[in-house]
Amino acid sequence: GIVAAGTVPFYGGGFRLFPFAGMRPGFAHIRLSHIHPAVATFNIRPLWQGTYRNHKHIHDFLVKDVMVEVDRPTPLHHSGDFMGTASKVRFQVTSDGQTRLVDFLD
Repeated sequence: GIVAAGTVPFYGGGFRLFPFAGMRPGFAHIRLSHIHPAVATFNIRPLWQGTYRNHKHIHDFLVKDVMVEVDRPTPLHHSGDFMGTASKVRFQVTSDGQTRLVDFLD
């Protein structure tokens, strides 16, 4: 599974991971997903285009400030770089519209 955040729709290479990013200025799109790799492979086109919807496996939120907590230390990547592991991550959109990874805790 993944926990991912973005303020622009595209993750990279045209992959529309955050289809709701930019819908409300000042908010980030948080996506939580626990989709089986076989299901993801079968649905690669709608996933890539940002049109895949399955409320059992993908959960989307528009947030200004959120703390995400998982049950064990998990690899954390920021802008493609490995930052270590964390079990809590706080994302925040500031008043100037910038998204910041405020803190991550192990």
